[in-house]
Amino acid sequence: MHRLLSVFAVLFSVMVLTGTAAASAPVIVDEHLGPFSGGIYESCVQGFDMIQNDLLIDRRLIDFFDSSGALQREIRHIEFTATLVNSSTGYSLPYLGRLTRVFDAEAGTVTLTGLLRQTQVPGLGAVDLATGREVIVDATDEVLFAAGQTRTNYDARLCELLDP
Repeated sequence: MHRLLSVFAVLFSVMVLTGTAAASAPVIVDEHLGPFSGGIYESCVQGFDMIQNDLLIDRRLIDFFDSSGALQREIRHIEFTATLVNSSTGYSLPYLGRLTRVFDAEAGTVTLTGLLRQTQVPGLGAVDLATGREVIVDATDEVLFAAGQTRTNYDARLCELLDP
């Protein structure tokens, strides 16, 4: 009986070690991107474009792969700052964000959580926020779920703020 228990213990150890060895650790990459300028962030109904300038992004990517090397899940912790400029008047406001973006390859979705956008007006502080949680179809950008202050409401308010 003792010998049988020893054999089971050895087999169990081999199975555990083999399973551990087969599981790959996530790949973690830290990136600092930018500055980027000149892209149109949004076209406003007031008749001007919001131009994004001085975009700086700091992010940590944590990628999980299956045994064949295919990406299964990617987690991005993102912080960014930029300036949005009214293309007609040159009036500008700073904006920033601190969020987590999770890509699920099997579901084909992206989930955003956190402070998606924040705009500050000098002397007033934060006047416009996009916060909460959004689940989006990766291939089409269709919003499946949104809770909190949405980006659509944020963008409309931002157009108003940039048109003094």
